[in-house]
Amino acid sequence: VLLHLAGAYLALNDENEALLAYRQVIKIQPNHVPALNNVAWLSRDHNIGDAITYAERAFALSPNDPYVLDTLGMLKLKQGNIDEAYQLIRNAADMSNDARIHLHLADILYRQGNQPEALQLVKDLAESLPGTEEGDQAKSMFEQWSLN
Repeated sequence: VLLHLAGAYLALNDENEALLAYRQVIKIQPNHVPALNNVAWLSRDHNIGDAITYAERAFALSPNDPYVLDTLGMLKLKQGNIDEAYQLIRNAADMSNDARIHLHLADILYRQGNQPEALQLVKDLAESLPGTEEGDQAKSMFEQWSLN
């Protein structure tokens, strides 16, 4: 029930209430990987240290989950550790076709100075996902990066 409640709060864009619900799930099931991962992500702007702790717990329990890798990678990027973020998100992208993960990879590639690979990745995403939020984001990234 708490997982459905948390999902409903996310659908309503109420991240604070979703965070509280996911924390309740963890109290009941301390090793619930999706709840740990979601608490990590939802904590990113409040306390990066706590967010990384939750993400690392999820990673220890499920090191081959691309969503866990992506969350931990994005938190490492937010913390300024671009090389570790790259490795985590590259691994996640290799395991998943999720466009959001591939957008994160493109962002890191661009930040690392690998503009050709980043541009090709967002171009491919924009062409393969027309009319979707991810496709529009990829198109916007391509247009912005092409100007630089």
